[in-house]
Amino acid sequence: MIKLSVVMATYNAKDSIEQAILSIESTVRKDELEIIAVDDCSSDNTCDIIKTLQKNYSNIKLYKMEKNSGSPSEPRNFGIKNAEGKYITFVDDDDTVNADNLMDMLDIVLEKEADFGKGYLINFDGKNKTVENRIGSECKGSFDTMEKIIQYQSTTSDFLIKRDFLIKHNVKYNSNLKIGEDTVFTSEIFSHNPNAIYIDNYFWIRSTIPEDISNLSSTQNCGDKEVLDQINAWRKSYEILSKVSINYYKLRLPASLRNILISIVRYSNGISKECFKELSNFAKETEIY
Repeated sequence: MIKLSVVMATYNAKDSIEQAILSIESTVRKDELEIIAVDDCSSDNTCDIIKTLQKNYSNIKLYKMEKNSGSPSEPRNFGIKNAEGKYITFVDDDDTVNADNLMDMLDIVLEKEADFGKGYLINFDGKNKTVENRIGSECKGSFDTMEKIIQYQSTTSDFLIKRDFLIKHNVKYNSNLKIGEDTVFTSEIFSHNPNAIYIDNYFWIRSTIPEDISNLSSTQNCGDKEVLDQINAWRKSYEILSKVSINYYKLRLPASLRNILISIVRYSNGISKECFKELSNFAKETEIY
């Protein structure tokens, strides 16, 4: 029985894909999980590397998208559709995991019959590891858990979610967003009142975004489209979460605005005046929060 499906959207990841997959395989319980690698039309030898790994690991499945989608959203949706595990999680092709911790967290969500489980994460800059997204206080029930996750965590995809929950509520990644898709996806999950738990552990080790802005992936750049998509994602999340009386702007917007400004400075060559005006107008519209 497959307990966990690890969905990995990948594109031109020849330098990192092997390490990412092997980190997931580094558990004696690998027969309880499957890795679903969905390639978004790579132009390098990413798929060849995965095929070589398949010779040694029978739990790796490789799929190829018919055309490049430009973001992880559609590959992840494809992975959800083809997953067989009771739970699903998502790992980026340039990150790694602590597989033993992942399976320990899986045991907890199984024991508690949770729909959604999330912990903190580790950020690795090539030299040092730091803890991020750790919630320092006790979560009292699902609603409090969801509010604390929104308030104190970046909405990354390092969570465990019941596949049946996603299918029942038709929750999918928004393929129109190049950035902010994780925020909207998590908001959609929360809008259906899952049995959500916070687990004081981690499994995801996130790599630092490269400083060379001439060599950023499609999801790492932060130009006009990314900023406008992020504004759209904030608005969508606010609207979605209002259905369950969660105020996204109040809980998260100050930190979100700060982060997008940092990303513009670090990972772009600047944005247009029109884009800056849109961001400025949005900030004024929501300043009461």
